[in-house]
Amino acid sequence: MKKPTPIHEWPSANQGFFRKFIAWLEQGGYGASARKLYGCAARIALGWLDTPYWMIALPGDVDRVREYIAERYESEATIAQLSPKTRSRLDALLNIDRVTGDPDKVALETTKGYSDLYELKRGPGAVKLDSLLTEIVKLETIEALELPADLFAGVSSRILGCQD
Repeated sequence: MKKPTPIHEWPSANQGFFRKFIAWLEQGGYGASARKLYGCAARIALGWLDTPYWMIALPGDVDRVREYIAERYESEATIAQLSPKTRSRLDALLNIDRVTGDPDKVALETTKGYSDLYELKRGPGAVKLDSLLTEIVKLETIEALELPADLFAGVSSRILGCQD
């Protein structure tokens, strides 16, 4: 299979569409890491399909892109390394609605409307006792996930960073 066409070689319409897509994500309140993740998927799709964005056929082309990604990025193998307890705790980090009273769920105080994962990724803020305690809770929450130390051992840093 061919590699995706680099973004600087795309038709100008696709480059403009991509910039508008990223701006739309930013206006929608998506954080930098979410924009990077969705941007990476969009770059792979637009670069690999190598067609003007308005001619992408649904669902056929999307299925082809999904297969392309699945062949190169072993998400199932990564997920298989996680225990059911860890998977449950990772799922809990993505929930916006709070689930309380369950000791097996990762519970971190959150700002209303944001997921626990968002709170984990937020910067520490000003140096003061409250921010220090918040960072300790974040570290304990990450430790409670019980992620394997070698979870991404076979994955290149380029893939993890989704860099060009």
